[in-house]
Amino acid sequence: MKHILYLIAIVIVAAYAAAQDDPFNTSVDLNTSIVNNDTRENTNATVIISPIQVTDFTLASFSPREVNMGDVQLNIQVQNTGTTELRNVIAFVAAKDFSTYDITPIDLLRPGEKSYVLVSGNFKRSGPLTLTIRINDKTFLQNIVVLDPNAEENAQKLKDIGEQEAKRRQLLDEVSASFTELQSNYTMLEKDLQAKKEGKYNVAEVNLADLKTFLRNTQSSLVIGDADQAKASYTLALSEYNDQKARLDAAQPIKRSIMNVLQDNALVISTIAGAIIAIFTLFEVIKSKKDALYKKIKEVKVDKDTKIVVKQKKSKKE
Repeated sequence: MKHILYLIAIVIVAAYAAAQDDPFNTSVDLNTSIVNNDTRENTNATVIISPIQVTDFTLASFSPREVNMGDVQLNIQVQNTGTTELRNVIAFVAAKDFSTYDITPIDLLRPGEKSYVLVSGNFKRSGPLTLTIRINDKTFLQNIVVLDPNAEENAQKLKDIGEQEAKRRQLLDEVSASFTELQSNYTMLEKDLQAKKEGKYNVAEVNLADLKTFLRNTQSSLVIGDADQAKASYTLALSEYNDQKARLDAAQPIKRSIMNVLQDNALVISTIAGAIIAIFTLFEVIKSKKDALYKKIKEVKVDKDTKIVVKQKKSKKE
């Protein structure tokens, strides 16, 4: 019976552990304690503060500043400076002797993010121009210089622009190659993070949110051909990747107490304990019946003159 009592005690402990999140956790959340105390002291004064939703944005950058007459692509970078998501962000560009024939909007722009609206159009005359850019309910003014490639006075300027374009293309190729490698490394980092989460490692210090944002910004800048912005975003992404990878590599397994183990294995322990208890119970029942039967046999007195006759059943043939 002592064994049975021990097993019952184990089952009770395991069941209690399963019902509690952390029965031996003595850490105290000071913020929670303060709130609870304030609530107890003043139960009638409940103040719920809802965050204020702000919808706002700004024109972060505009390029190019110098273009040739004819077809061009204008890159208009918009940043979400509010607290709500922006969808289907479209920019309309107006100027003298300029016509628009295609617009690529921003489908989704989350708070804090930047992305580009691409406007394709045609300049019909050269000279300095002021563009009026309208995005939703806001208007922005941007200056641009349109060059005539056939004018002699623009020959040196066009040469400089050609050299700058060659450098821009070279930088874009370099950033693109490095970005492809970083994307591959990021994918592996995500897999390693998931594996360590499943392996019960402490990865609370690892956060890939900023890294994702920097990668998106780099990819967006590469698409529109903004070499300088792509380089800046890639540099931030690489630095963030190295930081998060170092944190993940330094992550240690979470130390687990006996109660944690009991919590995780409460069902198995209960099943095994139940089976053992059933076996011991059956054993005790059989033993008690055996003892009772033996006691009854001892109570029957048979003297030496008593004859016991055993008759065999006759077969049907007889």
